[in-house]
Amino acid sequence: MADRRRVAIIGVGNLPVLAPVLASVAQYFGERTLEVRLWDPSSERVDVAQCLAFRLFRAAGAMHKVYGDTNIADALAGASDVVSILDPDMLTRFSQVELALDQFRSRISVLLSEDARILSVAGLPGPLPSSYVTSWPTVPEGAEHRLFPHQVLRWIREDEHPFEILAANEKTSLSDWLDGHLDDRVAI
Repeated sequence: MADRRRVAIIGVGNLPVLAPVLASVAQYFGERTLEVRLWDPSSERVDVAQCLAFRLFRAAGAMHKVYGDTNIADALAGASDVVSILDPDMLTRFSQVELALDQFRSRISVLLSEDARILSVAGLPGPLPSSYVTSWPTVPEGAEHRLFPHQVLRWIREDEHPFEILAANEKTSLSDWLDGHLDDRVAI
C-alpha cells in the first residue's frame, strides 16, 4: 500500500529484544502509518511475534499493519527501513538451516533497495557492514531473560496489560532513527 511506510523487522524470534522494539514501533506516529513485516526462519516464532505486535499496537492505539513472513525476500520487498534483531544464536540456526552468514548477507544486500536503511539494535552485529548499530534496548539477563517468554505470553493472552514496556519504550533511538534524526553512518 503506497500510503504506508514499510518497515521490516528481521530475527523476530529474539523475544527479549523484539518486545521493546515493537513497543517503540507501536508508539511511533510519523507522517504515515507503518506496514510492519516480521521475519524469522521459524514460523512459530513469527506467529508469536505477530500476536505480540497486534497486542502492543492495539494497546498503544497504533493503526500499523502487521504481516509475518518466513521468506526473507517477501519480508524485505519494498522495505524502506530494516530493523535487525538477529542474535548470534539465531544466525547460527539460520546458517545451518538455509544459508551461511556470508550468503545471507549477500542475499539481503541484493533484496534491499539502494536507499533502504538498516538499524541493528541491542548492540548486535548488523546483517550488513553498513548497518547502523545502537545499544538500545538493554537485554534482560539471568532469570529475567529465561522468564521473558512467559511475560510475552501474559501480554498476548491479556493476563497483564503492557503498560510498563510501552512506558519504558515511548521515545527511543529507534523512533529517532525512524524520524531520520540519527545519522545512519554513526553508531551510538
